[in-house]
Amino acid sequence: MNEMLKKLFGDKFSRANNIAKSVRSLQRVPEKERPRIVKKAVFNIYVIGSIIILISLWLYFFGNEVSSIPIGNHLEGETFRSRKANLYLHLLVPVFIPLIFIFGIPLLIRNYIIKKIVDKEFPKDKKLQ
Repeated sequence: MNEMLKKLFGDKFSRANNIAKSVRSLQRVPEKERPRIVKKAVFNIYVIGSIIILISLWLYFFGNEVSSIPIGNHLEGETFRSRKANLYLHLLVPVFIPLIFIFGIPLLIRNYIIKKIVDKEFPKDKKLQ
């Protein structure tokens, strides 16, 4: 199981280096310190809280729609392809579009927290005037 997760997510150093490509301030941090800062940001209360709040809001607003989506032989359409297309159309608004926000907003919060941690622990060199 651990090896499967390692293949999926990579090791902690490569994951932190990939995040450093999108969060420029993380590039100031030495490579051995990056996983610690990323872990600290990922398990921050604001990131976890935003995920919980967004999923609960999604269930509140779209729970009835998702539970009423027809599955199996109850889909309209004569062929398998038309039934599959109809299922995707039913899932578009209540599932696929909110997933953009459910995954995107916590990533933005995580990147902001990484930037704040890096600015606090590894300040920029002040320029002499």
